[in-house]
Amino acid sequence: MKLFTDKLKSIFFKVEKVPSVEVMKNPDMEFNSENSFAIVATLSDKREKILNFCSSVYKLIENALVLEPLIPVLEEKFKKIHVSVGNDKDAQFSVRISPLVPSFSPNTEVIKPAVTFTNSYDGKVLAQATGGLVRYLVNSKGEVFETYSTFLKGLSFSYTFKHSNENIYSMAGISAQIDRYIADFKTVEAQIELLKAINIANATTAKLERLVRKLSKGTVFPLKQVEETIERINYESEVFGTDANLWSVYNSMNYILENTDASLSNKMRMDADAKIYANVCEFLPAPVVVEEV
Repeated sequence: MKLFTDKLKSIFFKVEKVPSVEVMKNPDMEFNSENSFAIVATLSDKREKILNFCSSVYKLIENALVLEPLIPVLEEKFKKIHVSVGNDKDAQFSVRISPLVPSFSPNTEVIKPAVTFTNSYDGKVLAQATGGLVRYLVNSKGEVFETYSTFLKGLSFSYTFKHSNENIYSMAGISAQIDRYIADFKTVEAQIELLKAINIANATTAKLERLVRKLSKGTVFPLKQVEETIERINYESEVFGTDANLWSVYNSMNYILENTDASLSNKMRMDADAKIYANVCEFLPAPVVVEEV
């Protein structure tokens, strides 16, 4: 646990909710009710930083309050774990936890379940844990490229931490959801193998563009980057020495979604990702139903 506590120190700084008047130089300054309190951080270098102004009803949840009990739960389920930390202006946070992959072989793909914890001190992101999929693509040089997907809405979970110590420290609810998610993950792996087996015959640039446009219908996918998407599809085909297939097309679109226009919110990306995957799966053959005699 200490290893990951050390890794998370950058987002475990002290944070307090204090009356706004206490952080202003003018003691006579007035605030309306929505801004009567301030969220103040004391960073690791002892600097103080105002992260947000809020009302008296705003509930502050510190990162450590959730992550310190959550990490051992995931260590028990994933055994050895990998943790990556995102910190945006010391106000919005994302911590992704997945099974550790000790080594990668060139020209391979590794897919693992992943749990992402999000939180914010500016009121813009809920304290929440969601399930998804982390994919590592390894090229011929052994370089590893990581992408994340949340398309697993039917098999995944989204757990919002309530604003009471009892609910935050009690991991029973989220533990049960993660157990179901891990059990269902085998179904996802089988579905992915089916998608890999469906090659795109005569995958010309024009044909791939038509397919990308069809799969992105009803989403915010940035069609201005169709050319970059096709380049990514061809890159994956080169890595694996195979024709383009439905799995590589989906992943190329997911890659563009993750690395594109910053104006897209996380929710917009997640919804687009799930819709694109659903559209891809429409190409799968219908399951055969065997009637009892």
